Amino acid sequence: MSLKWAVLLVAAVSMVGACSEGSGRTSAAPEHDFPARPAWAGVAPNGLIVVAEPVGELAHSEAAIIDEESLLRDSLGITADQQLLRLHLAPSAKSGLPDTAGMLRAGDMEFQAMTKMPEDFSAPQRLIWHSIAQGGRHMVKDSGQLERWSLLVVASDSAALDQVDKMLWQNGSMQVELQRQSWSEVERLQFLEALVPVDVEDE
Repeated sequence: MSLKWAVLLVAAVSMVGACSEGSGRTSAAPEHDFPARPAWAGVAPNGLIVVAEPVGELAHSEAAIIDEESLLRDSLGITADQQLLRLHLAPSAKSGLPDTAGMLRAGDMEFQAMTKMPEDFSAPQRLIWHSIAQGGRHMVKDSGQLERWSLLVVASDSAALDQVDKMLWQNGSMQVELQRQSWSEVERLQFLEALVPVDVEDE
């Protein structure tokens, strides 16, 4: 098996495992603090947490290690003129997970989930598609087992997001404004792994 497929298969298994039930575990922060990275985060009135972030690079200095975004683009056929983000949806006790990923707007860009898998995909590509591109939603018997749903969303625009301060996530009549964040890898992990269902008081 090539290095490319080995890295992606490990990422696929890790993605589904990280999103499945396990709020009782505690995770130690990484020993090394990596440079701050951007994200956009917001909370719906029902407590659903929505986070959008660029697909991260592997924390490795050797040039022989290809970054995750390049591997995903190559494996899933995402072209250079398409913008790629990872979307996290974390339910509260009242919200649950939405049935669909909704749509993410960043200025004039519209990010949509990848819904149609090419018929000629190989077995490894299919695994990457289901586990990473679609976030493993249909790889578990009960979506209630997921403490968060993390998937890829794509926009047909290669414009940079450096100056984007706000995004808007829409799903049916629900809208959530996402504000730009800047956090270290430690802060990111602490935030994502602390997403425990929280009750939202009725107004």
